[in-house]
Amino acid sequence: PLRAPVRPAAVEGPLAEGTIRIQLDGRMVVKHGRLLRDRIEYWERPPAPGSCSADGTILLHELTGLETLGSGFLLKYRSGQKLGVNVGDPESVRMWSTGLLSIMPLTPTMSASTRSSVAQSSTSSRNAFCQGSSVEARP
Repeated sequence: PLRAPVRPAAVEGPLAEGTIRIQLDGRMVVKHGRLLRDRIEYWERPPAPGSCSADGTILLHELTGLETLGSGFLLKYRSGQKLGVNVGDPESVRMWSTGLLSIMPLTPTMSASTRSSVAQSSTSSRNAFCQGSSVEARP
């Protein structure tokens, strides 16, 4: 049987893409985000086709977990810090969470049962940024 060639992350299309709100320099900002297999990149506005340099990057190998909350999710870093990312409506939350869960390895803090509860909690009414601690994204 024929198989599709394996393409590097830079060539593959994004797993999720759209408007996101993240905390940078102590304030919430609106960015255009793109989830790739090894990172989340973000820009001031959608990048032009063929554009390579993002305004900032969140490297997924630095993460240990993901918690879905109302209109977004909470990324958990190895350092114990957390970063809230708001993606908007429930369909966008599902798209981003499904993409992230498909590429994040199972870790002690990200067990199979956690993955199941994350998938089911995407309709939660909690605000993604309520009383949670967050850190600045590292460009």
